[in-house]
Amino acid sequence: SRFLLDGRAEGLKTLEALGSLEKMRTFWDFDGRVTAPLHGFLSAEDYYRRASSRYYLGEIRTPTLIIQAADDPFVFPHSLPEASELSDCTEFELLAKGGHVGFVDGSLKQPGYYLERRIPQWLQTQRG
Repeated sequence: SRFLLDGRAEGLKTLEALGSLEKMRTFWDFDGRVTAPLHGFLSAEDYYRRASSRYYLGEIRTPTLIIQAADDPFVFPHSLPEASELSDCTEFELLAKGGHVGFVDGSLKQPGYYLERRIPQWLQTQRG
């Protein structure tokens, strides 16, 4: 059948091999039981260690702006880089609000988009 020919059956087998996904309560649980095995990592700890950009921030040699929201539900305060982990050419901006990817301000009738304003502004400062 078409279902078997287009690769979905194999994908379903991969998902079935994960076993029961009940009783997951945290991102750590999800990443350990789903993300890690689906992408070739040994565990959630292995995934976080090998896939995180945090361990490479000090090696950045191109001027870089990192913008992060303190209220991001997916990034915990202990996950934020310390100033000592950043290279000299990396600027880290921590905003109180912004969510995971939004940084939307204003109102429903007149929304504003912080990133659309901030990124071009920052790029202008890089021109010298």
